[in-house]
This record gives sequence, structure tokens and C-alpha cells, in this order.
Amino acid sequence: MENFSRTPEEMKSNYEGALTHYGDEDPTKDGTQEKDRVFPTAFITARCFAEQTTIPHAKELYEAFIEKMGFAKEISGMKPIDTPHFMELRYLSTEKIIKAAVEAGEIGQVIELAAGFTPHSVNLLTSENGIERYIENDFPVNSKIKQGVVNDFVGGIPVKFVPGNILDDGTWKKFEEQLGNKPVAIFCEGLMMYLSREDQIVLLKNVRTVLEKQSGFFMHEDILKYHPELKQNPRFARITSQLKSVSSNAALDEVFTQEGIQKFYEEQGFVVERIAEDAPLSIDSYPEHTRENARELSDAGFKMWKLSLPK
Repeated sequence: MENFSRTPEEMKSNYEGALTHYGDEDPTKDGTQEKDRVFPTAFITARCFAEQTTIPHAKELYEAFIEKMGFAKEISGMKPIDTPHFMELRYLSTEKIIKAAVEAGEIGQVIELAAGFTPHSVNLLTSENGIERYIENDFPVNSKIKQGVVNDFVGGIPVKFVPGNILDDGTWKKFEEQLGNKPVAIFCEGLMMYLSREDQIVLLKNVRTVLEKQSGFFMHEDILKYHPELKQNPRFARITSQLKSVSSNAALDEVFTQEGIQKFYEEQGFVVERIAEDAPLSIDSYPEHTRENARELSDAGFKMWKLSLPK
């Protein structure tokens, strides 16, 4: 964290603020039942980053999450994920775009939706002093666990943990309460594929409301259901199959063309920019049988979806 240079006064203020829990303390919403429901996707991603990539701080944070959750036994029996390239590419592409926007003075705040146990907030806030506020969102139990781990790992970064359902207007009101005056980048990874068209309309309505007040942009990775031309490709079909093995969400079966999605986003009131998913991957760290998958993904032409409001 050699670039981390916030003042002691700011660190103290940030740490005290980060101790506040903005979630629902109802144990029926913050307990074992929900933990079991969100465990597969959150921990599969975190494990992939820790064991199969060179993403900074992924390994240390992952080990802290396992210890805090008491999941060492469950994790030890799980097979490594076969799609590290798919997850790493979206992660690195997201950070590349956000860092460029911060350094260009285009944004000064970030909202990460469905953050899970990725190290985005730690990596971005310890490398980019231009980010004044960072809001992490997830289910209450995930959010509270991550809050404790991050505060122990690097207490004092300007991050707020605001749990809640991203399809609930009340969650977005909580976000707005924590925002300052700077333009904001709102982003998610591994979320849009689980949202139906109706869910996306609800999400984009709330995104639009925040951007109308703050300016900035909303961004997410390209997803397989936006690439019908890859549906018959056995390697990409396996990715969808693996997703279905941990989620019965019917939205995973939807398919839309790139042109159809662009038209849909424009109908929701956004200007659409496409940015190539282009980042050096940790291919040498992947299981050998997945390395060809990584090269094929790099050739598939995936582009990030970046949405902003007309000027």
C-alpha cells in the first residue's frame, strides 16, 4: 500500500465512520439462513481471486473472511473454479476504467453494488486518493462481515458499508444519505446476469435518480446472455452451466443481442459507451485446463457497458 497517503486526521474520521452499521439488525435477516443463501457466489469469487490470480490483497482478505465466517471445512472440499479468466477480466477492466475516471477528475465517489468479498474498495482506496467516499453494498450478513475484516485490515479508508436489496428504493435512499457532492461511479460485477428485464428497469430507474443529482456513470461487465453467438460454444456453455449449479435464477436463461441491449439502455434514458475488456490476466496461475479458455475469452470481443445521462 505504498501509494496510500491519507492524513491521520482523515484516517481517524474515516475509521470512526466505518464502524457504523447501516443494515437491519433483525437476526432473521442477518443470520445463518441468509449466510447459507449467499455463500456460494460470494465465496467462490473470493476463492478464485485468492488462489488463481495475482489481484492485490485478494489472498489476505479471503483468508480473513474464511476465519471470520468459520468456513474452512466447507472450503477445503470445494473444487477450484474453472473460469478464473472470466472473473479476473471483469475485475481488472472495472478497476482500470474507474482509476482512469478518477485521475481525469470525472468522479470522486464510488458505489459498488453486490460487492461480495472482492478487494475493490481496499485496492481502489489505497491507490486513488481522489476517491473521497466509497459505498459498498451487499446482503446484510455479507456486508457486516466484510466491514469487520476491512476495518481490521486497513482501518481508516473512506468506505461505508450500506447493505440492502438493490431493487428496493429504500436502499438507494441510504446510498444518497452517504454521498457528498462529487460525481459518482456506480458499478457491479456478476450481478446483471441474475436480473430479469423487469429487475433491470427497477435498478436503472434508481441509478438514473442518483446520476441526475450527482452526475457520473453506471458500469457493468459484458455478460454471456448478451452474446447469443457464443451460446453453442462448449467452453462458454460450461460457464453458464456452472452458474446454474449454484443458482436457480431464471434470468440466467435469457438471451439478448448486443444491439438489443444497447437499444434497451437507450430507452431507459442513457447514453451508452462501450469499452473493451482489456487487461493482462494471471494465466500462468490458472489450472492448466483453463488456460485455453482464457485465450478464447480474450478473443471474444467483450466490452464493458458504461451508461451516463445525456449532457
